[in-house]
Amino acid sequence: MVSSYLMYQCFKEMGIYSRARRRAFRRPKGVSDKFPNVIDGNWQTRRPFEKVCTDTTMIVHHRKKYDLNLYIDVFNNEIVGYDLVNYHHRNGVMNHLRSLEDFLRIKDQRGYGEDHTILHSDQGRVYASVKFEKMHQTYPITRSMSRAGTPTDNPVIESLIGWIKGDLKHYLKLHDFNDINKAIEIYVDYFNHHKVAYRLDYMTPVDSSRLLYLPLNQACSKYNLYKEGISKFIYDNIGLKYLEYYSD
Repeated sequence: MVSSYLMYQCFKEMGIYSRARRRAFRRPKGVSDKFPNVIDGNWQTRRPFEKVCTDTTMIVHHRKKYDLNLYIDVFNNEIVGYDLVNYHHRNGVMNHLRSLEDFLRIKDQRGYGEDHTILHSDQGRVYASVKFEKMHQTYPITRSMSRAGTPTDNPVIESLIGWIKGDLKHYLKLHDFNDINKAIEIYVDYFNHHKVAYRLDYMTPVDSSRLLYLPLNQACSKYNLYKEGISKFIYDNIGLKYLEYYSD
């Protein structure tokens, strides 16, 4: 009797190899058995915290990997919750729970604690866990999940994560920071309060949501100031013909 390892070594020395190919496991695409895809491609919103999406991405800093979990308000693309931990293959339990707690706290502070929210995520192990579900069960939240292996079911956060990682590398110069937690804190503040977006008519996420609380005449005046500001920027940096186009 000989061990399988000895046989493997003998075959290896003689140059004998198996033709059998290992096939990677492919999870069949389909609707989650935990929560259905309630959003189903409809990302239209009328107020903040109506639809919120979440996901986790990996960030490399000084040759060390980290998991960044984000919550994005679809209404104005604002980051309304996040948490950063050491890399756990994007399945860190405490990472997800702390960012969920951060999101629920901000939702309450903004006065939307009693308003209904659809929370969309992928079919990750933590998102489907009982502990995660219990943490938000006292809130008016309906869960929605993407189909397995279909990131296009969650396009809002998938696209924003690409922009965020690009900003961290090229704009914030993440590699120049010794403390990555401080760097992420600075970037989230920049993203919410200073980064203008074409989708928001060149306003920041926070400023676009503040227009909801202003009287109509003040809101229109503030909106026109933003339009004038971006028109001046286009005129100074691009040219008059683009200014005429954007002023229409």
